[in-house]
Amino acid sequence: MALAMQYQAMAMLSLSLVPICGGVFSPNEDENYCLSFVEEPPKNLSQVLGAEILTKCLVLKMKYRGKEKGLYFYKFEAHSGDDFTFKAEYTENTLANSEYLLAFYKDYIALFNCSGEVLRIKGTFNEAYLAGEGFALVKYRENEVYITLLKVEEKPEVRFIRAALWK
Repeated sequence: MALAMQYQAMAMLSLSLVPICGGVFSPNEDENYCLSFVEEPPKNLSQVLGAEILTKCLVLKMKYRGKEKGLYFYKFEAHSGDDFTFKAEYTENTLANSEYLLAFYKDYIALFNCSGEVLRIKGTFNEAYLAGEGFALVKYRENEVYITLLKVEEKPEVRFIRAALWK
């Protein structure tokens, strides 16, 4: 595990945790680890680009071990970066409520919970909002507004509403 700190002058200082006696790193048991300075981060360093927190898991937008980017889902009891529950295709555009993550891709939207993908909606949307415990997806087309309500109370359910804009 390595920590990287950036300063305004763009100089990078990298620190890495080195096991002395082995075991799992925990802030409460840090006597088994020390910090050592390194000249540059290792090539297989995992880089976290963003995060979302759900009730039962943590979702990291991450470049894993210097390889491909993805959305990595971790249960809170995970002990290392390798203990992710599952990986989804990477996107920077996400919206989360307490139980679900909505991920926006080029031609579809995917809804995830901490166990995996639960729903996929084809198409694109201009805007998205939290709506209670669900989501409201908005698409503009000429003088019409299409609102897709994604309810997620018991099981994910999609409802469509179409409204005309007045000029």
